[in-house]
Amino acid sequence: EKDTDLRQVVSVKAEKLWPSEEKWKILSDKHPEMVYIPAGPSLLGPLNQEFSFGLARPGQPVATEVEVDAFYIDRFEFPNVKEDKDGNPIPPITGQNHDQATELCEKLGKRLCSSYEWEKSCKGPGNKIYSYGDSYDPDLCKDSDDYLLGANETCSSGYGVFGLSGGPREWTSTPSPGSSSRRLIKGGEMVNVERGFRCSFQTDDLMGYADDQTSFRCCLDAE
Repeated sequence: EKDTDLRQVVSVKAEKLWPSEEKWKILSDKHPEMVYIPAGPSLLGPLNQEFSFGLARPGQPVATEVEVDAFYIDRFEFPNVKEDKDGNPIPPITGQNHDQATELCEKLGKRLCSSYEWEKSCKGPGNKIYSYGDSYDPDLCKDSDDYLLGANETCSSGYGVFGLSGGPREWTSTPSPGSSSRRLIKGGEMVNVERGFRCSFQTDDLMGYADDQTSFRCCLDAE
C-alpha cells in the first residue's frame, strides 16, 4: 500500500511536467533512434515490495524520489540497430570495458547513460519493479545469454525502451559510492534473474573489467 500511494504521488507530479503531445513528438523526432524521457521525478532504488519479496538485500536504502533532467536514451543496447540490411537480428556489443564503452558512445556524439537515467527509463512512468510490471515473468524477457536486440518485443518499458529487464548487464557513467575506480552496472544479473532483472538492481565493477555478459547503451542530453 505504501508503494502504491508513493508511486501515485510521484507519477502525478511527473505527468504535470510532461510537454504537450505535440511538443513531445517534436522532441522525439529530433533523435528518432532514441527515446525522449521528459524531466521530472522518479522513484530510484528498491520499493518496499522488493524487500517484502526477498528480492532486495536488507540494509539497502528504500526507493526515494529523485529529480532527473530530460534526456534521450537508445532504444536498444549498443549498437542500437535492431536488424541488419537482410533483416537478421543483431546481438548487442559486449566485451567492452568502461572506457571503451564511453569512447564508442562519444564517437556518435552521445555519452554513457547515468544509473539514474537507466533506472528511470526501465521503471517507466509508473515506477514499476520490472520494465514490464511488478511481477517477474520469464516469458516476457529473454532469460539466456544469447541476447538479440529487440528479439523479444514484449520486453519494453513504459517509455518504450527495450532489453532493460532482459538484456545483458549495462555499464553506466555513475561512480560506485565505494570507489572512484569502479562504475555502477545496471540490470542483467543472470545468477538470479528474478532478483537481477529488476530496474533497481545494480552491481559495480572496476572500469577495466569486461566480459561477454556486459554491454551498454548511450544517452544524450535533451536540448
